[in-house]
Amino acid sequence: MKRQIAFITPSLLPMPPVQGGAMETLLDHLLRCNEKAGDFDITVFCTGGEAAKNAAAGYRLTRFVYLNGKPLWPAGYDLFIRGCRKVFKIELSPERAYSKRVARALSQRQFDAVIVENQPDFLPLVRRAAFHAPVWLHLHNHPSNFGRKAPFKIAGCDGVLAVSDFVRREVLQMTPLDPEQVEVFPNCVDVRQFDGVRYQKERAEIRSRFGIGESDVVLLYSGRLVEKKGVDKLIEAFLKVDDPNLKLMLVGSGWYSSNGETPFVSRLKNLADKAPGRVFLTGYIPFPEMPCYYAAADVCAVPSICEEASGLTVLEAMAAGKPLIATDAGGIPENLSDDCAIVVKRDKNLISSLTDAIGTLKGDPQLRRWMGEAGKKQVEARDVGPYYQHFVKMIDEICRRSYAD
Repeated sequence: MKRQIAFITPSLLPMPPVQGGAMETLLDHLLRCNEKAGDFDITVFCTGGEAAKNAAAGYRLTRFVYLNGKPLWPAGYDLFIRGCRKVFKIELSPERAYSKRVARALSQRQFDAVIVENQPDFLPLVRRAAFHAPVWLHLHNHPSNFGRKAPFKIAGCDGVLAVSDFVRREVLQMTPLDPEQVEVFPNCVDVRQFDGVRYQKERAEIRSRFGIGESDVVLLYSGRLVEKKGVDKLIEAFLKVDDPNLKLMLVGSGWYSSNGETPFVSRLKNLADKAPGRVFLTGYIPFPEMPCYYAAADVCAVPSICEEASGLTVLEAMAAGKPLIATDAGGIPENLSDDCAIVVKRDKNLISSLTDAIGTLKGDPQLRRWMGEAGKKQVEARDVGPYYQHFVKMIDEICRRSYAD
């Protein structure tokens, strides 16, 4: 008999991931691998509209339980919650109503294991609703992102799956959990899907659309256009390189699938205006099209200034065969080596360091090729197949411990 596994996702983005999202994409890799392997019967407690529900029809071994709880204005609501936390020191749970619905639905069935995706706030209610099963938190962010009470909530679960050793160390430092209760579960990427060799036609089309010549060097950033990602620092570093054949492409928006203009996005556009015809903001690009944009690039940049848990875009760039410029943010360096990336420090010289790295790669196509090939080879171990097998082994161990107790 197959083990019954429950996943609980936040309410902001739908499952299956028709609107993208790194966490949702990673979960979908597990679901699709299980469709082939048939190891588990999986239930996903989530939100989703018609597009998500139509996509869900293609899964045989996954049951999607759609629960109301999504705020009307996700980006604004998130900013409101963060503002209350930062300015007034007030902790509000943005998904309290949704988590109550999850708990009620969860209590109606028994599961062999329950995985809460990146929401410590859900843990107290989920723990009571699923008292019969081990409850683990799959943590995709630094614990401090969830407020000062997060360590106490995390301590109430049976264990944590951390996306990097960096996150694992932080959890062990901030909570009383034992080392064996915090496992590293590194992110993955669909290596074949992002292989840039497959998208040479799309590369030419995208570059032509933006007026980029084949001899131009394109530096690409992929992700949300928010301050903590260091996008403004990247533009400032780019502007210091006086070369009309160097282009910068910013792929993403201020809030996932929304293209609404935030004050920070407006600031980025003002910076871009200083180099007309050289800096391009594409807006939100659906996830299935992202491999084409990586293929259109020559170098990828991950200039985060926050404590990144891991950085999925790092793996995507490596799979695309692109050299990387990245900061030493959190768990990002764990994914990289000197063979495939230039890693810079987040200090007072950050912009200058980014400029130097851009200059190094801009003028050396052979170095770019070598580094791209090295990254492509290195990331093979992070493909979706090994990721799924790692998950199967962890579930076996989680259930074994539960039965032993």
